[in-house]
Amino acid sequence: MNRNYVLIAACGLAAGAGVLAWQLARANDELDAAIAAARERRTTAEARQPALRAEREAADHARAAVAAQLAVKAPPHPAPVPSPAELLQKDPKVQVLWLAARRATNAATYGPFFRALGLTDEQVRRFQDIALKREEDELDLSAIAKTQQLAASDPSIAGMREQADAQFAAARRELLGPDGYGKLQDFERTLPMRDLVGGIAGTAALAGIPLTPAQADAMTQALANANLSYRTGATASPTRVDWAAADRAVQAILTPAQFTLYQSVEPEGGMGRRFGGIMSDAIEKAEKADAVAAGH
Repeated sequence: MNRNYVLIAACGLAAGAGVLAWQLARANDELDAAIAAARERRTTAEARQPALRAEREAADHARAAVAAQLAVKAPPHPAPVPSPAELLQKDPKVQVLWLAARRATNAATYGPFFRALGLTDEQVRRFQDIALKREEDELDLSAIAKTQQLAASDPSIAGMREQADAQFAAARRELLGPDGYGKLQDFERTLPMRDLVGGIAGTAALAGIPLTPAQADAMTQALANANLSYRTGATASPTRVDWAAADRAVQAILTPAQFTLYQSVEPEGGMGRRFGGIMSDAIEKAEKADAVAAGH
C-alpha cells in the first residue's frame, strides 16, 4: 500500500516538472520573439534616420528662404508718415487744395460781414488774401520752430508771431478803414454765437422751417447781447449765456414753429451748450437759495 502511494507521488512530481518545463520553454520563446521584434524596430528606426535628417534639413532650408524673402520685402524701419503740416509745406498740390479750402471757409464765416458792409468782390478777395497770408505766416513759424527745435513760447518765435499779428491787423485796418475795422472786431467777437445759430439753422432747415439770413444775423446778435463776456468787451462765450434773456429776444425774431424747435432741440455741433447752461444756472440759483435759507 505504501509502495503504491510512493509511485503515485512520483508520477505527480514528474507530471508537474513536465508542465513547469513546458511553461519555461514557452516563456523563453516569447522572450526571444520580443527581443527579435525590438531588434527589428531598432533596425527600422536606424534605417529611417538618414531620411528624417534629410527632411529636417529641407525644412530648415525652406524656413531660411522664407525669412530671407520677408526681410527683402519688409524694410526693418518703415518710413515715417509726414504730418499734414509737412505735406502742406512740401507738396504744391496740397498747398493749392488747402488754399482753396481755406478761402471757402473764410467766405462762409465772414459772408454776413461782407454783406453787411457791402464789400465789393475785389475787397472780399483782398480780405481773404490777407487772412491766408496770416495763416501761411503761422505755418512758416511752426516750420522754423521745428527746424530749430524751439518751443512755441520761445521769445524769438513769440516775437515773430507778434510782428505777424501786427502786420495782419494793419492790413485789415487799411482795407476796411477805421469804422469798418471796428465793425470787423465786433463781428469776430460774436463768432461763437454765430456757430451756435448755425446749429439751430441746420436743424430748422431739415425740419422744413429754415431761418432767413436776416433771422440768423438777428439771432446771433441777440445771443451775443445776452452773453456776459460779450457785454464786457470780450469774445462771446457759449458757457456764459443768460438763456432766459436770450429766449425773450429770440422769440421776437423767430416764427412760433421755429421758436418751439429752438427751445426743444439741441443740434449736435450747434447748440450743444444750451441745455447744459440752463441746468448750470438752475443749480447755481438753487445753491444760492439754500445758502440764504441757511443764513450764510
